[in-house]
Amino acid sequence: MEHLTVDQLLDYFDGRLSEDAETRIEEHVAECSECVEAARAARHFAVAWNGWTAREHGAAHLRALLNRALRDARASDHDPVVRTRLARWAERWAGRAEVAVRIVVEASAPRFVAAGLEALTGSAAGWQFSPAPATPPIRGTPGRAGTAKEAVAVAPGARIVVSGDGYVAVRVDDTFPGGAPLVMLVPLAEGEKPRVATLDPRLGQPFRVARFEGLPAGEYLVAFEPLESAPGPVEGEGRV
Repeated sequence: MEHLTVDQLLDYFDGRLSEDAETRIEEHVAECSECVEAARAARHFAVAWNGWTAREHGAAHLRALLNRALRDARASDHDPVVRTRLARWAERWAGRAEVAVRIVVEASAPRFVAAGLEALTGSAAGWQFSPAPATPPIRGTPGRAGTAKEAVAVAPGARIVVSGDGYVAVRVDDTFPGGAPLVMLVPLAEGEKPRVATLDPRLGQPFRVARFEGLPAGEYLVAFEPLESAPGPVEGEGRV
């Protein structure tokens, strides 16, 4: 009998083999010191895997999703400054964001899901999620009258609006202590590409806005660049 494979050993420890197959493996391990070591390693892995909760699995999935989105965004963005910031985000924060909110774009009931995303956040312990006015005065923001909208405040001076007709707007006051972080919109649907937006100043207004338009119905993550990586406001910068 050749050396045992990892899959054979894991099946053995999980009890997925027939009695005859188990006997053959036990007889082989009794005579093969190399497979004894492989069996010990597989046993440790099986115990760890079986103790991995659904919550931990979901957390790992979300971090992998964000890491993949950062990689894809770096590859597609043509702005070298944005690419550099995305690379720093990925390298220093390993699949985490300053804050992350799950949103649902749906014509009749756009909404937010903040619960369960703690695995993605870095230093966001002080951020607070609370309802906010659903129609913030963001000049130039699209949206038909009567369209369903929801808004959430993620920190003093920062809020997100999601509209049923396919746009998401992030508004951050100029006095916001975190500067102007990048905002990334990550579709949860397979095959969809992430989008990255900068918080741009508004003409004559004391806030900055990042917008995502033309979004198909579905679920998304809105992730903020870690504040330690985001540049602060530029002294004397004019609004456009």
